Amino acid sequence: MRSVVFLIVLALSGAAYSQDAQNLALDLPLEMRTKNWGGGSCVHASTVNLLLNANKEDLAKWWRQTYSGGEYADRLIQRMEAANLNFVYTKSADLSFIRWACETRRGCGVFYKPMHAINVAAMDDQYVYLLDNNATNYPERNGHYERVPIQEFQSKWRGYGGFAWALLDTPLPPRPYLD
Repeated sequence: MRSVVFLIVLALSGAAYSQDAQNLALDLPLEMRTKNWGGGSCVHASTVNLLLNANKEDLAKWWRQTYSGGEYADRLIQRMEAANLNFVYTKSADLSFIRWACETRRGCGVFYKPMHAINVAAMDDQYVYLLDNNATNYPERNGHYERVPIQEFQSKWRGYGGFAWALLDTPLPPRPYLD
């Protein structure tokens, strides 16, 4: 319901988004983006963002209330299975996984940066666009998300273990682009 209300407010406000916003797989409004909490819940914040993008607000709220602190791939997989989430993952830094997650408008979570997890919001022919839960307002600088050249992203992602996860649920419809 919150998403529908946001779309109505957006349409009435006359707000404009950059052309990049049209191609975002994970395009949550600023007020819905989950910030890291509890001194290091980046994996959980990234998962909550994916749940919100799949229009699962109640489950996102439950996840946030249930989990905090550091997380690793195998335990995240166990917790997603226990919550009966419909998900897929890779541990091989397979760039086709990222491309699929973006082309299907799901986005994904990735282990990226030292001891950190973030969301991939989009990917084009040159860049991967990232939403960092330690800086949920920062990516809007200059109308762009944090962007990293694809080869640099893949090299760093591989160095951080190559783990990524995505939900298979239907994502929210894209936000409207207003001129």
